[in-house]
Amino acid sequence: MTSITFNRVIDNKSVTMTGSDFWIQMNYQLVHMLDFLPTASWLSQLDDSFMHSFVKLHRIMSEANLTKATVNFDLKSGEKGTDGVPVTLGGIVRGILPNSLKLMLAGKAIKGFSAKIGHDLAFELEFRNASLT
Repeated sequence: MTSITFNRVIDNKSVTMTGSDFWIQMNYQLVHMLDFLPTASWLSQLDDSFMHSFVKLHRIMSEANLTKATVNFDLKSGEKGTDGVPVTLGGIVRGILPNSLKLMLAGKAIKGFSAKIGHDLAFELEFRNASLT
């Protein structure tokens, strides 16, 4: 990828950054996402939308050797139990719904939040001489 063009959340201004700058920002994003992960029992909370996004981004960046930040994340060593995890209505509902539906609802919520503030989620990736929108 040679560049990405997107709209900033703060003012909806179009911004273009190089592909290398994008991956630097994704390293910052990876570290930032740690703040939103469940604190325990990761294996039993893989359906959490923040956990799902973090795992996907970490996997993509690690497999492509794009991680510059040191993030010691080993999902295999996580606990599967639910000891210490509070029982909440949200947790019960999340336990019943299929993962695909939960992710679709999370995406819909993000689109709704962006629409309320007039933010455009469109982006364009440029690959050498071709572009994908």
